[in-house]
Amino acid sequence: MRFNRRSFIGLGLAGLGALALPRRAAAAGAKNLLVVFARGAWDPVWHIDPQDPQNKSIDSPAGTVIPYSKGIEVLSPDGHPNIDLFFKDWASGCAVVRGINVGSIAHFSAHVRMMTGTRTELSPDLGAITAVSLGDGLPLPYADIGGGAYAGPFAAQMGRLGNHNQIATLLDRAKKSYKPAPTKVDYTQTPLLVPGPAEAQQIHDYVEARAAAAAKLRGALGDNNRRLGDYRDCFHRADDLRAIPALQTLKLSASSALPGQVDLAITMLDQSSCAVYLDSGQDWDTHTTIADQGDSADALFADLSLLMAKLEAAGRLADTVVVVMSEMGRTPKLNAPAPQGGKDHWPITSAMVLGAGVQPGVYGGTDSSLNGRNVNLLTGKADDKSLEPLRYDNFAAGVLKLVGVDPQEWLPDVPPIEGFIAP
Repeated sequence: MRFNRRSFIGLGLAGLGALALPRRAAAAGAKNLLVVFARGAWDPVWHIDPQDPQNKSIDSPAGTVIPYSKGIEVLSPDGHPNIDLFFKDWASGCAVVRGINVGSIAHFSAHVRMMTGTRTELSPDLGAITAVSLGDGLPLPYADIGGGAYAGPFAAQMGRLGNHNQIATLLDRAKKSYKPAPTKVDYTQTPLLVPGPAEAQQIHDYVEARAAAAAKLRGALGDNNRRLGDYRDCFHRADDLRAIPALQTLKLSASSALPGQVDLAITMLDQSSCAVYLDSGQDWDTHTTIADQGDSADALFADLSLLMAKLEAAGRLADTVVVVMSEMGRTPKLNAPAPQGGKDHWPITSAMVLGAGVQPGVYGGTDSSLNGRNVNLLTGKADDKSLEPLRYDNFAAGVLKLVGVDPQEWLPDVPPIEGFIAP
């Protein structure tokens, strides 16, 4: 018998607690997806899209453009060594994708477009699509740790776990760190309600009965029936997760920075999920003090080195795609003289794709005015004779194809950029 989400519904609390839930065996070619989002709009000229310092149309930082394998050239700004250190270790498995046209300079709409490949937050994002397509039988197919994912109609497949390991207290209310009341409460005199096994079974039976009654009354319609199924699925996911020993030893993280999210992300990929969303933890919205872009980039690439090393140590590089991106870029010119001046929003950005199945190299490109160049979507290479711009939906479709999902099912009539997909 092949267990899936519906199979677990009838097993009950005791049966679920006794199960040792295995990590699902992925279909041939299927991969996990881990998204690291640099929210706030990074400036790629500070790292993965270096510009000619003689080009006065673009304000670039001082630093050294360093060549790496597969034709990748990256700027290492003065005093920020972690960018160079990252690419020394990981350039051979990295695709740099430049000149992605987002078509927006508003944070929210640009974030939606890069994450979903569409113009609406009602669409599922790349992680949700991966989870629905490849996560059958997993306790929690999509784990949102960074707080910026879009489930669309598939909220039952996603859990917002919090970037401080809040899942630790969600799974075990008896933990001392759980303090839900904002008022001053003496928890020694007013203890939390933590149901015992018998009470938990009563709660379980009550919810199941209510769902069954609602199904008889309103479940005839297809959408109602699906929503009831989602509700019952969600009710059991916590029990599925409690059955995973690795999640019982988690402790709350003191920081929301990316390093504090990494271990949980790898645990979820190893035990319960096929897609994870992380946030970089830096403030990239540098309308003033453009030098902050260098500090944020240096911290991000140090954290990415940690992430990749831990994925490698956990044996997950062979089946995990890592996408690092931001919602948009920043203008070519400063809005005021440095050091006080910054850069405003720009609808062209760049991204990185690393890990399983990636054909390393440079794809797309920007011109001397920092506009995106046209590309041959099949090869992914910049081609000024081509009529194809590289849009956010082409990029999203390419990522989906890379992880083993047919992009046409989710982004109809959107051709994927395929160059960074290894043959």
